[in-house]
This record gives sequence, C-alpha cells and structure tokens, in this order.
Amino acid sequence: MDVESLVTIDPSTGAESPAGQVLDSATLQSQWPASGSCAAGESCPFCTSRALLCSDPHRAAFLRLLRQYELATGKRWSFRDLFSLVSFLLAGSPLSGDKPVTPCEWAARLLQLESQPGSRNESLRLRAPFLLVSALYQHALFGHWPRISRRSLRADLKELKLDSGTTAEPTLLGLHYFLSGGKALSIPATLEPQLAGISESLDPALASPDDDVEVSSRTVIKFREIDVAFSHSVREGLQFIRKYRCLVPLEIDLLQRLATADDVLASPAVRRSRPAVADRVQGLVREFACRLVRRSLGVRTAITRDAAILREFQQVIDGEEQLLYDAVKQVGGLLNTKDGFEIVLNTTFGEPYPPIARRVVLTTSKQKVKPRESGGDGRPNTPMRFLTVGSGGSAQAIPLTYELFRSIRELQSGMLPAALPRTVNALLDTTRARLAGRLVRDEEALDGASITIGTRDESIVRELGRFLVRKGDEQ
Repeated sequence: MDVESLVTIDPSTGAESPAGQVLDSATLQSQWPASGSCAAGESCPFCTSRALLCSDPHRAAFLRLLRQYELATGKRWSFRDLFSLVSFLLAGSPLSGDKPVTPCEWAARLLQLESQPGSRNESLRLRAPFLLVSALYQHALFGHWPRISRRSLRADLKELKLDSGTTAEPTLLGLHYFLSGGKALSIPATLEPQLAGISESLDPALASPDDDVEVSSRTVIKFREIDVAFSHSVREGLQFIRKYRCLVPLEIDLLQRLATADDVLASPAVRRSRPAVADRVQGLVREFACRLVRRSLGVRTAITRDAAILREFQQVIDGEEQLLYDAVKQVGGLLNTKDGFEIVLNTTFGEPYPPIARRVVLTTSKQKVKPRESGGDGRPNTPMRFLTVGSGGSAQAIPLTYELFRSIRELQSGMLPAALPRTVNALLDTTRARLAGRLVRDEEALDGASITIGTRDESIVRELGRFLVRKGDEQ
C-alpha cells in the first residue's frame, strides 16, 4: 500500500481505484437530499459539488488531478488524507466557534444573512456571495487567493466615493473583506499541507495561456482567449464563457456582480477624478474574475499548471522509451562537459570552487547515463524511474524526479542551464560528488584521465598505470 497509488486503476484487473470508490460512496444520491430540496435550495454549494463529482467529466478529472499531485510532489495519497479531502470538499469545515449545523444549513444562513442589510455582522454579509462560491469543490481545492493589504483597498474604495445606492459598493467591499480577512472554512490540520501543495504545484490560474481546455463536448478553447476577454472587462469575459454553459449558477451570479462593479469603475463619473485608483481596483476585480473562471474550467478538465509535462512524466514512469531516451541524453549532457567528466580535486562537496588559477581539475572520459529497470519478479513498478550514471563499481543511481524531468523539458524548449532550480542543481551536484568519490579510487576509470592545475598549459595524464606530464600542444 505504500508503493501502489490509491488514485490509479489497477492495470492488471481494471478494478476501480480506492479513491474512485471513496468518491462514489461519498456522492451516492440516496445519502443526499433531492436536488434543490435542502435548506439552501439551488444555491447550496455542497449539493452542487456532489452533483458535479458524481459523474464525468468532473469525476474523472478530479481523480486525474489527484494523480497529478502525486506526480508533481512525489507524495502518495493515504486513506486518511483521501477521507479528509473528500469530506472537506463535500461538507466543508466550519470554524470551531460556530454552532454545529449541517453544511446545507450553513449555506442557508449565509443566503439569509445576505438578504438582511444592516445586520450586526456586516462584513460576513458582504462576503457571503464569495464564501458560497469558495465552498464549491473546485474553489475549495484551490482556495489560495492573492492576499491584499487590509488598508490599501479600503482606502482606494473610500477615495473613489462610490454611490452607496448601487450594487458596486457592496460587491467591492465584499471582495475587500474576502481577500483581506480570514476564511469562513477552517482547513483540517491533517489536510492543510496537501492543499497548499496542490495550489503551489497545480493551480490552473497559473497554467500556460496556450493550454487547451474543453468547455463542451464539441468545443475546445485556449486559456489565452479567457485572459483576453477578461482583460477587456468582466462583462465581456462573462458573455464569452457563459455561452458554453460550463459554469454553475453560483459562479455566474458572482461574476454578474463583479461585472456590474467593473462597469461602474469604468464609468466617466468615477474615472474622471481618480483614474489611477479606478485602474488599480478595476485590475484587481478583473484578475479575480479571470482566476475564478480559470480554476473552474481547469478543475473540470484537469488542465492544470504544467499539465502537458505531467502527462509526459506519467508516460516515462509507464515506460515510454522515446521520452526516457531524451531524458537520459539530457541528464548526460548536464553531468558531463564537452571534454568529459570533470572533478575539482581541491574542494569537498558543499564548498564553493576555488578561483580558476588555484583549481585542480581531474577530467575523465564521459560517464554514460542509462535507465535502470523498474519492477520485476512480481513486484509493483516503482513510483519513480531511476537512472544509472557511470559503469562498473563506480556507477551511481540518480532519481528521475518530476523537477528534474520538467527542467529537462524546459531546457529542450530553450531554457539556459543557469536557470535550473536549486533542487535540481543540488541533485546533480550530489550525483557528481558521489561519482567523483568512486572514480578517483578506480584504477581502470583513471586510465586515460588528465589533471589540469590552474591555467597552466601542462597537464598530468595517467596512461598504462603511470603519471606523465604533457604540454598543451602535445597530442
């Protein structure tokens, strides 16, 4: 159970994954109120999430997203984490100080509070539309919104002097309280690291604009089209995406409120006196609306950040030879130089290299990188592929992590090696150090190697078991 994933289908039997069975049990219609009959009616985010997750495409995309998290982080979903995640997405987790109520009753109270202007908890009333949308499973899964200064946006709204008789001011104040205040739902301590990792690694709001997203059974658009539409105005973005009928009523209602607020901010009466302030608030509103739509569509179709690379990484784990060969070739290029495999002899692992004039460099032949066989003898395949660097007794294993694979794909797309992440550089440096420690003690590997001291023309070579001095112009 520690090796096999709980979110993938067993290829040998084709049986449903444990995560799929948990989700099917949690969304069973007989265990939920009939559609629209709960305390919150059609506006209940939890019943809406159940209706979405009980069938495809949402169900299949959700399970693929869980698998993407495993690939991106190298961690496995445990049963405890799966149970916590599904219950959190379908029932929420109210703050400990709240009176115990059912999820549907919690949503009904927010709806009732929203219709009562002048209530004692005014900030909660204004946040209610945002809280209901954030309780939908796709937004609870990616619940990290950009935090803003409590004073800055409130000061901008006061400076704009919006008419209190319009719906723009309550919407903008609700956005202010939502982004600057605490969350209405507390995240279980056992689940918080996973949700933080999902937002950091897979957030559809950070997906490439060129990624394709399926908005209907016959229509595929790019995220770029959504970005362009919402950059013009929230209303234009809403009109663009609404025709595909891929958003739920709660999201449509909130986007309509944001569109009205955006229209007011674009009006000459508001922009005439404070154009810079209006631009700043308007940009925040449009970015929030675009992020909301991106997340909703991305979760619906499992199009997340680096989704294409994650699919290729899954293929490598499954044994795709061409992608694995490309990875092997690129890792070999990162470990070796043009002349061979270089080792700095007068420094230890973790220390900075001395100046070039004082550097003693051992250069051996290039070390070959080969894929290591995984699984076998009835054992399950390992969750990660390993490569072997070197040969014989000096060979070293290097894990083909997702970060290393993503860096390889980005290098092939034109990224410079100097831009490699620190974790990838640390992995490569560790492999070089371990391999170097074996090579300097291997008589056979040292045969034909050379030692260069500083910038001198002479080099010390080892041939036929002896050390010789050779000048730079000698062959």
